[in-house]
Amino acid sequence: MLSQIEDAMITCITKAQLPYLRFVGSYGGEFDGEVPHVVRSLPGIWLAFKGESAPVAVDVTHERYKVEARLLLLVAARGIRNEADSRHSTKIHVGTYQMLADMRSIFAFRDLGINSVECLVPGETTSLFNGKTKQQGLSVFAQEWIVPYGFYVREPGKRQLDEPYSGYLMPEGTMIGNTQVPYLPPLQRLKLCYYIGGEEEACDQALLEKGRTL
Repeated sequence: MLSQIEDAMITCITKAQLPYLRFVGSYGGEFDGEVPHVVRSLPGIWLAFKGESAPVAVDVTHERYKVEARLLLLVAARGIRNEADSRHSTKIHVGTYQMLADMRSIFAFRDLGINSVECLVPGETTSLFNGKTKQQGLSVFAQEWIVPYGFYVREPGKRQLDEPYSGYLMPEGTMIGNTQVPYLPPLQRLKLCYYIGGEEEACDQALLEKGRTL
């Protein structure tokens, strides 16, 4: 799931076709070592995994859980003169403030089109300012994005669910009288249709009259 989320976020940025962007991809420690080799990729955006919250059960069977993944979007740009210059956009270059605003426009309350993934929620933003970035005139911000998603955990030996979050699965061994309940297909496949009409459209006049006398 995390791989799907990361790939989907990178795809969203790529499809936005931001005219100033030179690089977008998964973070591989580019800012942990020497900074100069990163300059040729600026303005650039990197996506990194920060962590996850503890899973919380959302049903009484403790088989369906919800978790919040936290990913960091690193936006980086280089100014002509210094780090302060790299934060502000001009007619000839984009600043990191504008890059952050663009990322919020792309991702705020978006679900990425992945089953069981809820809308993304923006988190805190921090500056990755240090001696290396200052020396190169770089501005680097890390914007946190909270991605809630759900998953199932099944006990060993239990039949796997057909599809995540679809249909109804009776617990194995459920009995009605002397009969064991058979497997029910996912409800969404039954394509049930309901019609609710008024009393004038009732099919059984006898039942209708009986109901009126109660």
